[in-house]
Amino acid sequence: SKKVADFPVEAISYSPDGKYIATAGLENSIKIWNAENGNLIKVLKGHTNAVYSISFSPDGKYLVSGSDDKIVKIWKIELGISIFDLKGHKLGIRTVNFSPDGKFIVSGAIDKEMRVWDASFLSIVPIVNIPTNTNKLQSERIISWESPENNPTISFTRHINVTAQINNPLFKSIQFFLNKAEYKKLENNNIEVVKPMSVKVTQNNVTEVTYDVYLDINENEIQLFAESLDHTSYVFSKPLFVKYIDISEQLKSTQLKVLIISPEKYYDKKINSKFEYANISKFKGIIKTQEGKLYNSVNIVTPNFSEDNLINIADSVASTCSKQDVYMLLISGFFVKDNTNSVYFVMPNANAKNFETEIISLEKLCNSISKTPAFGGIIIDESHVCQNIPKNFLQADNNDINKTIEKSLSGKKEYVKYLINSSESLQIFDILTNSLHPLNDIDNNNVIDFEEINTFFKKLYSVEYQYKGRYFPFFLHNSAN
Repeated sequence: SKKVADFPVEAISYSPDGKYIATAGLENSIKIWNAENGNLIKVLKGHTNAVYSISFSPDGKYLVSGSDDKIVKIWKIELGISIFDLKGHKLGIRTVNFSPDGKFIVSGAIDKEMRVWDASFLSIVPIVNIPTNTNKLQSERIISWESPENNPTISFTRHINVTAQINNPLFKSIQFFLNKAEYKKLENNNIEVVKPMSVKVTQNNVTEVTYDVYLDINENEIQLFAESLDHTSYVFSKPLFVKYIDISEQLKSTQLKVLIISPEKYYDKKINSKFEYANISKFKGIIKTQEGKLYNSVNIVTPNFSEDNLINIADSVASTCSKQDVYMLLISGFFVKDNTNSVYFVMPNANAKNFETEIISLEKLCNSISKTPAFGGIIIDESHVCQNIPKNFLQADNNDINKTIEKSLSGKKEYVKYLINSSESLQIFDILTNSLHPLNDIDNNNVIDFEEINTFFKKLYSVEYQYKGRYFPFFLHNSAN
């Protein structure tokens, strides 16, 4: 027992989750207690006379109280304040309560009147009450998610069908929850519990239920509750996490800018007589299809090696990007390092005589990514081997290139990096094009993202991959509206 007031306690109410107890009486105030340890949490003050009745809302977020001051008050418990006064009784109120669905409040007073008040504006979603004599079973054995296949998953459509299997025929009573509240929709001006769009029972007595879910913006947590016919056992499914991304927002505001540094050839055959040009035309064409589809605009820059300063070009392209844009730097060719382990990209006009003036600092090229506020990306083809390298230089390996990029991007919060290596020279842009094929859409959401591109690369080559920051859908196959 615990003394909770200096005057008689006239009313007590348990919260629906059993965590809190509210008490009230002749002190004119209401006290909220921790049901487990008995500590006082809040004191609700506002009535000017004794409080004779209190009741928690079915979701536990509100409390209704009735007092001798003839006022019914609705309290927002989290804030500890009265948010509405319901007036109409002529004499002191003796009883108040919420309806089980939370849509109404009923009150009774000494004036011999019962009044019913509309509480639907509170949008109360009742907590599911589990009988105390039931057993919670392991969810994986009873309920399994069949669709979507991946958990967590990403959806680019607001509506998504989710399918669960109930593998025990004794569990027939089910409830569907979205973000910890029973899933409801407005139908014919009434808020109603959403029923499955389909229910199938297999020959093995497995029940398959499918719901059409209208997702909230960003994160969604979906669960299915099932109870046995005899009400002695229940189970919650493992949460299914779905993130909804509105592609239309990206289409409105995001520009994709791609700088491709890839020589057609190296003129001095002594450097590498086997160098093969990586044709970029097909890749450029397929990326251009994303203009007006996933990006507001797509700009692909291929510099003239004989006239353009690569570092200036990279800085110029990056400087025109804003935070919502994507800036990608794609490099294919030879990489060397000097005796300080500084890494350089070898220009196509390089030869034994002019080598030191025909190399470009990889760090300075990558600095264009660190400078831009846009989401950055770098893809480097490391498969080409430079021959007959002049003294004081060596072939740069994966470790050298990776350290250079990490140093340059150390302060960058959002970027993706692919360093692709192979024992044979690659046609990197054909490979990139193939990575965007619909067969590589692992989660079947019509979008190829950077993780799916990496999965494709890893099946074929050695890849150094890193991803930081927000999620970016890179390539859209079909409209996801």
